[in-house]
Amino acid sequence: MNTKTLLFALVLLSAARTALAAETAGRRIAVVVGANAAAPGRAALRYAHEDASAMAQTLTEVAGFASTDVQVMNDPDPEQLLATIDGALRGAAGPDGLFLFYYSGHADGRSVYPNGKTLALTTLRERIDKGAAQVRVGIVDACRGGGWTRAKGLDAVPPFEVEMPLSLANEGSVLIASSSGIESAHESDAIRGSFFTHYLIAGLRGAADDKGDGEVTLAEAFDYAKTYTARDTSLVADEPQHPSFEINLRGRRDLPLSRLSRARALVALEQNEGPIQLVQMETGIVVLEIPSGPRVMRLAVAPGRYVVRRKAAEGMLAQEVEVRPGETVDVREGELTLAGVDYLAAKQAAAPKAATLAHGAWRLALGLGVVHGDAMQAGVGTTGKDVAGTLDARYGITDRLEWLVATPAFAYRLGDPGSTEWLFWGGVPSWGIGYSSVEGTLLTLRPAAGTALRLWPSNASVVTVGLAAVSEMQWASTKLSSTDAQGRVESNRFGPRTWTTHASAAYSLTLADTVTMNAGVDVAANPIAEADLVNPAWRSKDFDLHLTIGSVSLAARQLPLVEIKMSEGWSLDGYASVGYYFSTRDVRETYMLGATWRW
Repeated sequence: MNTKTLLFALVLLSAARTALAAETAGRRIAVVVGANAAAPGRAALRYAHEDASAMAQTLTEVAGFASTDVQVMNDPDPEQLLATIDGALRGAAGPDGLFLFYYSGHADGRSVYPNGKTLALTTLRERIDKGAAQVRVGIVDACRGGGWTRAKGLDAVPPFEVEMPLSLANEGSVLIASSSGIESAHESDAIRGSFFTHYLIAGLRGAADDKGDGEVTLAEAFDYAKTYTARDTSLVADEPQHPSFEINLRGRRDLPLSRLSRARALVALEQNEGPIQLVQMETGIVVLEIPSGPRVMRLAVAPGRYVVRRKAAEGMLAQEVEVRPGETVDVREGELTLAGVDYLAAKQAAAPKAATLAHGAWRLALGLGVVHGDAMQAGVGTTGKDVAGTLDARYGITDRLEWLVATPAFAYRLGDPGSTEWLFWGGVPSWGIGYSSVEGTLLTLRPAAGTALRLWPSNASVVTVGLAAVSEMQWASTKLSSTDAQGRVESNRFGPRTWTTHASAAYSLTLADTVTMNAGVDVAANPIAEADLVNPAWRSKDFDLHLTIGSVSLAARQLPLVEIKMSEGWSLDGYASVGYYFSTRDVRETYMLGATWRW
């Protein structure tokens, strides 16, 4: 056999071995769970599904998981979840197999609550810890996660003293929780997710790469997430989170969980002093934060536009960059320039509020005041005064479906705050019972339906436009006489007395998360201004056009002109509006003071 033939045979043998290794290499399989559903006695979460989606995307982009091997489950039943875990563990069995379980949702010291149903932590832990995969990683981002790792107390967990081995040549388990003992885990509107998951993902995407070698171990990612989670939750909550861990691995080889070279878009950062933050321009969210100190590192990000910034003594230093798929963008701290204004939302900035209440939340608004205006009787030029009031009670059935309490009226939201929201509402939001010596007991119903579109120029401002149709229907207990083509008849008449169509628009601006100002305009047209129960053919006015400026009713809610937030639970409200009736030239001014409670 000559040299060329021998060399060719060796190449074929090497290729065959590589192909065989690829076929027999262990799989990385993940089960990723987001559980927004309310646990018994607790409100629903808002961002657990987003946490799960972000984690799954990170695993496939930088952690070597095939997209078909990452199973995302939103609010699964416990039995379905356990069956999926069992199947994934079997799939990851054999040499070099790795199984990762992630859960974001409600928990306590004994159970997690997928789909709001109880699943004992001991059952879940034993299932994962004794699975067939050679390496098992379990991550629970939930309140009172200490029962998962058996960490106790409220003291900060000490840093790792040894590198956590995650080599596929090792066997065993790594269990991680976002909180210790009896602590609560927190999610934030500002980052649209939980603090711990946000920072764990940031660490895996390169923020935790202390060595600058383009690889991040689970130990590095956890240490990074622990530090920043404790920092941020200490600023916004009474009890800061201290993530906890338990390791049961043999061996000391350190195989990284994420490799940044796998990413489809990278930022190559050279930091001299720091800390540098990477802000996604579309959302204003700080997606990555680099610890202080000189370092060179690569950061795996989703394609898009970002601002790289650092707060310095002289002001905000920043540079805007666009990261395209398949590209690496180089950024040097020394090239950042002084920005005129810090126009991006900071991490603790006020987040946009949804048009509907969160699941299980209550809201009660009361207002009382006066109406000044011309008397409504035709031909009378005197002025009058009347009492004005508003009562609005609401309950969040889900985070998108809202009930107007004490009435058969509901509102449903599509879309998310900060982008575009559609609100559809209808029912009988207003009704009343009265008595007249002529008509007897009067039951008045005001059925209405409408839609509203909310657009967000920024996190602190929203533009709302709406259309609505409102009717007033009345039933009298006394039989009334009326005349029709057949002569006079007597009946308990029930029917519409008015039909009104509304076109409304409002602009809302929140300052420092404390004061919200609303200014609106409402144009109402009454094709039937008022019908008479005794003689339905009679109309007091054939057509009426009404213009209101100031505090207007929009999407079945009276908007205060100003709301002053006194605490998380309540605010003071001021209402003021001017209305003009074109057909009668009446002017009505309404002034009210009120308060809104939320719990």
